[in-house]
Amino acid sequence: MKKIITLLFTISITSFTYSQTDANPSVDFNNNSSDATGLAVSEGSIIITAYYGGPNLNATILEAMYSNIGENSPAASLGPVGGTFSYMVTDAVGVGLDVNYTNLSISWDDNSVDSSGASVNYNYKVGMSTVRIMPRFDFHFGTSEKFAPYIGLAAGWRNRTYYTETNDPSFNDSDAEGFNPIAFRIAAGGSIYFTDNIGINLELGLGGGGLVRGGLVIKL
Repeated sequence: MKKIITLLFTISITSFTYSQTDANPSVDFNNNSSDATGLAVSEGSIIITAYYGGPNLNATILEAMYSNIGENSPAASLGPVGGTFSYMVTDAVGVGLDVNYTNLSISWDDNSVDSSGASVNYNYKVGMSTVRIMPRFDFHFGTSEKFAPYIGLAAGWRNRTYYTETNDPSFNDSDAEGFNPIAFRIAAGGSIYFTDNIGINLELGLGGGGLVRGGLVIKL
């Protein structure tokens, strides 16, 4: 955990130093016009990002928990997959929303005997799905026309459901809700724009949304 936090801090400081090195000293930072500042993003910009993240560390935990039960298969995971929306209220601060979804499950088979003494094969699947909706603040500190580094903070609502699926009549296959409804994220990342409106985004973070995630970013 300490190594990840150190890495995020290092990325932030490095990006800031790089941006300031390339900065034009004649730029008037009190002027909110994107033409005047020459920034990749500026006040009034709308930034929409679609992303996919990973790794899903819970998959390793789930495989370990069920490693000695029946003939199981590797854990299957989807996501986190999601998107962000951000409106730049100033040249440096964006306010928006981070929404993502994750699904993780593991399946196994078990040979048993039913009440009549006949051999039967039962199938089992356990998993969890998570939806997160988090208001988010992004703090941009770049001075490039193509590269927009930032630090992001998000906190909001999380809904996690634990589920089971089986053809074993004696197995309890009811769903259960998670006990923690709070989601949060701290992240550092950046977007590189290939055109005035389209680019790619890469982000490292802690909390809901994956340790690493990347995707397409559109600026309006």
